[in-house]
Amino acid sequence: MRRVPRRDVAGCEPLAGSEREICLTEAAAHQKVQVAEVEAAYRRTEQSARALQRARIEARYQVDRARCEAFGGIKRDRCMIRAHATKGRALLDAAAPYEVRYRP
Repeated sequence: MRRVPRRDVAGCEPLAGSEREICLTEAAAHQKVQVAEVEAAYRRTEQSARALQRARIEARYQVDRARCEAFGGIKRDRCMIRAHATKGRALLDAAAPYEVRYRP
């Protein structure tokens, strides 16, 4: 994984506990999406556009998982299941237009 810029992490310093972890995860996810956006803008291919979609979905998933860590017990389990299901649905929705378009 690439290093998260210091300016993104600086806003997380005063926070404590799970809020800090969520903030750091959001910063890392934001950085991953930015890299994918630059890549897609530079390459301008369908493959890079799909990689950008997947990066956004994965970033949202990582942030959702970090938010679930604050809970305990059954609430945490349900939150993780919800986050995983949301990611799965998003990946299926992102892949659907390509499957229809390229079906032989």
